[in-house]
Amino acid sequence: MKKVVACLVACACAAPSVALAEESSLKFTVAADYANNNVSFSDSDPALTNQDYKSDMVNLKLGLRPESFTGRASFLTFEAHVGMGLRDDEEPGDIETDMYYGGFIVPHAVVFDLFELSFPVGYSRIELTKGGVDTTHNSVSFGGNVMLPLRLIFPNGPDIRLSAGGQVYHQSSELRVYGYNAGLRWDF
Repeated sequence: MKKVVACLVACACAAPSVALAEESSLKFTVAADYANNNVSFSDSDPALTNQDYKSDMVNLKLGLRPESFTGRASFLTFEAHVGMGLRDDEEPGDIETDMYYGGFIVPHAVVFDLFELSFPVGYSRIELTKGGVDTTHNSVSFGGNVMLPLRLIFPNGPDIRLSAGGQVYHQSSELRVYGYNAGLRWDF
């Protein structure tokens, strides 16, 4: 009996409460983040083996939120991410992110109407360059963000949120790319 109750409580907490709307409409999101990433190679290329690098990038996100996936304190967004590196590979500890892109499903939870939590889960591709060596990797990607609506400070302002979080861009036996990000999101 205890296992059944624990399972029901876990499912209720994990699943977003979805309210089916009578009339389907869409909301859109646009976001921009600065990401500071750590890149760690294992065995992908002899020139890059067992090396750790730093890489910075700007990540642009476009999202689509069907109103039929909106609950009282939760919602679901479908997002496309595109990122480009800011750091060249000229310094010894730097690697260049040529391109990053992916598709994500992002569950969101609004906590006490004070802040919002989001957890992007999807599939991404990252292209890196170091010293003339190009490498491309595809992987499952996931992360977490905390967002603070600026409407708490400016009630009549646009629906903009400050965001901060972390993301695993790639995780495999040969390469790990993960980092921290900060930026803005606008819902309209």
